[in-house]
Amino acid sequence: MPSDLKNTDWDDPEMITRFKELIDFYEDTVNFTVSSVNIGSEYDVLFGSSKSEWQEFITFFKEVGPYIKKKFPGVKLAIEPIFESMIDSSTKGYIKELNSITDVVGVSYYGMKKNGMVEDPEIVHQTFKEITRARRIKS
Repeated sequence: MPSDLKNTDWDDPEMITRFKELIDFYEDTVNFTVSSVNIGSEYDVLFGSSKSEWQEFITFFKEVGPYIKKKFPGVKLAIEPIFESMIDSSTKGYIKELNSITDVVGVSYYGMKKNGMVEDPEIVHQTFKEITRARRIKS
């Protein structure tokens, strides 16, 4: 994030304009096919359960997503929350709303316990079943 935008709301016209300018720059400089764009990796950790942050980001995504698709026809759009936010009652509704307007459901999952130890494989398998259900709630 550029330092001059650090304290700018996601849905602020300046934030949206600057992001679109970044997309314009990429359109003019890349010499390869852009097949997917992930807007935000683990952004949910930053937002927590703040309704205003989530609403700002949803507005931002709704503004920049179609712009990216116009600049890069056929591109697949995604977001990437952490797994825990996909099942947390205070955040999963926001993620479901965002997933309803993406092409791909992304998720960060590390398979780790809070103490840093690796989860039991059976837990990991169950978690992946939950992650695949997230795709079904998209449509």
